[in-house]
Amino acid sequence: LSANLLIAQSNFFPTPTWTNYSETRIGGPLVSTVFSEYSFGADTLINGVTYKPLIEYGITHEYNINGVPNNIFWSSQIEYHIREDGFKVYALDTFSGLELLLYDFDLSVGDTIPSLLAFNIQTVISIDTVMILGQQKRRWHGDLGAEVIEGIGNVEGGFLFPPYGGTAVFDITNQLVCASSNGSSFYTAPQTGMPCSLPVGVELPEEITFSVYPNPASQSFQIEGLENQTTIWLYDMQGKLWMNKL
Repeated sequence: LSANLLIAQSNFFPTPTWTNYSETRIGGPLVSTVFSEYSFGADTLINGVTYKPLIEYGITHEYNINGVPNNIFWSSQIEYHIREDGFKVYALDTFSGLELLLYDFDLSVGDTIPSLLAFNIQTVISIDTVMILGQQKRRWHGDLGAEVIEGIGNVEGGFLFPPYGGTAVFDITNQLVCASSNGSSFYTAPQTGMPCSLPVGVELPEEITFSVYPNPASQSFQIEGLENQTTIWLYDMQGKLWMNKL
């Protein structure tokens, strides 16, 4: 009974974290790499529906035309809000307000594997099982290389996207590095050879202290303490982006 209740509540393992690596290339040369972690935040009510914000915290390296890193920065953002309905997992785009099917953990052979990218359509060609934390979990294989494991999500490609080839000019390669539950790694992609946590030894950005007043505000407010070239993102109480301004 307890196991059934757990499945009904969430398709993922408790307190999950996904570590992801991606590369962006334009015309062949490397443009940037992103090493990031995804995790869920506290329940958030949006338009009367309960979601969990998917928080991405990562480090980006940008490269010049000679393939040499020339910029590095840390970032933290909420790009999607996640909700579950039975075996289905939905992602609400924070910027557009559109809700799309992210996962369906009850697919059969011949079904379409959900993707947030409309051009990345794959079909389930086979289903088997793997042992994860002492439990047999289903694994779905797509005709274009997708591999989805119950309780984890995409293990070929990133957590948000199955693998895809991109175009001859613009290409993004995503790879799940590992998945963790309650701070302990339980799945590692052997082909990456990367650590399960964000790299240490990188200089963190200087902490910024600023103030906003009046708070609360009805018509206008002032922000003090920000440096030049700072981008401000404002969200309403429903989590919808209201304004972004440099």
